[in-house]
Amino acid sequence: KLRIESVPLLFCVDPKETWEKEPTPRSQLGLPQEAFIMTTISNHLDNRLSDEMCAAIGEILQRCKQAVYAPMGPVKQEARFRHKWEPYGVNDRIFFLGHTRSPSQLARSMNLYLNEFPFGSGLGLLDAMAAGCPIVSMYDPTGPQQAKYGGVYFGKEWALSSLKRSDYVDLACTLIQNPEMYREWSHHAKLQCAQRTDTKGYVAKFETILRHAIEHFRN
Repeated sequence: KLRIESVPLLFCVDPKETWEKEPTPRSQLGLPQEAFIMTTISNHLDNRLSDEMCAAIGEILQRCKQAVYAPMGPVKQEARFRHKWEPYGVNDRIFFLGHTRSPSQLARSMNLYLNEFPFGSGLGLLDAMAAGCPIVSMYDPTGPQQAKYGGVYFGKEWALSSLKRSDYVDLACTLIQNPEMYREWSHHAKLQCAQRTDTKGYVAKFETILRHAIEHFRN
C-alpha cells in the first residue's frame, strides 16, 4: 500500500498575474472618486445575493454615507435587486459592474469585500485579498463548504460564526469607520493571500509528492 508523507497543496493561482501597472481609475469604472467602495466578486450573484445579504448591504449603506457597493459578475435580475434596496434609499450608491476578466485588477480600486451569505465566494476572495481588501464574511462550521470559505481563506477567527446579519453589518461599518482597524485587516488580507497562492511552493510540494510516489514504486 502506498504511503507518502502528507504534503498540503496550496492553490496554484496568482491573482496578481492580471494586474496592470497601476490600479484601474475609478472614473473608468463609473465609481465616485472619494467613496469607500465595497465589492463582491461572483459568477452567481443572482443566486448568492440572498434577501438577508441584500438587507445587510442596505443597512451598511444607510449607516455609512461615504460607502458605495460595486459588485463584479453577471446579473440578469438587476431590477429585482433594486426593488429590494428601495426601502433603504441607497440605489444611487449601488453600481453593478458586470462580468470582468480581471477582477483582482479592479479590486485594487476598491476598499472592502462583502462575502455573500449564507453561501459565499471561493476564489473571488483571493482576488480581493491580493488587492488588500479586508473580508467581511460569515463562517458556518456545520454548513457546506460554500458556507466556510470566508473562514478558510481569511481566517476563522476573522469571520463571523454568530451568523447574525446585525454582526455582519456592525463589522462592515466598523471597518469603514475605523482606519486603524482597517489597516490591520488589509495587511492581514495580503498576508493570507500570499500564503494561499504560493505557486512556487505549490510546484515544489507537488514535486515532493511525485518523488515520494516514484521512490515507492521503484522499491
